[in-house]
Amino acid sequence: MKFPTYSLEDIYQQGMEDFGAGHTNFGGKQGIIKLGVLLYKYPSGAIEILNTTRGGDYFQELTGEEYEHFYNHGWKKGVLLTSLGNYQRKLNRIEGRIQSEMNSRKNDKYIKRLKNSREKIMKKYSERKQQLLNLN
Repeated sequence: MKFPTYSLEDIYQQGMEDFGAGHTNFGGKQGIIKLGVLLYKYPSGAIEILNTTRGGDYFQELTGEEYEHFYNHGWKKGVLLTSLGNYQRKLNRIEGRIQSEMNSRKNDKYIKRLKNSREKIMKKYSERKQQLLNLN
């Protein structure tokens, strides 16, 4: 295991300096959102990072692996790595739906819509991957 390079406070400060992120202040907590990652700093000083693409109605806190991205690489790279994971999860879900549809109803309109969704997500994945390479 690699020792963390950044603390949650460091990550928060990097997020505050990121002009590409959305900044909010509501209910006494400050929020920073970018590419499906939401960072909250509460009045008590506690900091929490959430993944807005998982969990349905409620955002879920990052997994240990996702937190490691932030601890080891900071805000910008952590956001990109988390978003790449989100895109990969979505692509896997779409692939499963395409396979299921091909083996059952074979609804051409639905399959075409799934393939279009897959293409859009693959394009976003490619863009984020390029941004990640440019950071290095």
